[in-house]
Amino acid sequence: MTYNTTTFIEMLSYRRPEGARAQLKFCRRYLEPVFGKPDAKGNYILRIGDNPRIAYMSHHDTVHSQSGRQKIVVRNEFAATSGDDCLGA
Repeated sequence: MTYNTTTFIEMLSYRRPEGARAQLKFCRRYLEPVFGKPDAKGNYILRIGDNPRIAYMSHHDTVHSQSGRQKIVVRNEFAATSGDDCLGA
């Protein structure tokens, strides 16, 4: 999968409460093409090189209480929601 600005804005549009279908759909659509399937605890791991020494970590759920999509707008080169919602965590 190739990621570009349009893909990034689309990724931000997902409301992903922990354990919700939207979170699973998000992971399958955007994370698994890059990282493969998650481990037994739900972690996506990508090792680069034979002896990696740097780790980047994040979570893929959001603070939303309900799943769904939200409208994202770009203002002055920054992404924002179109209302009172939030972009993520």
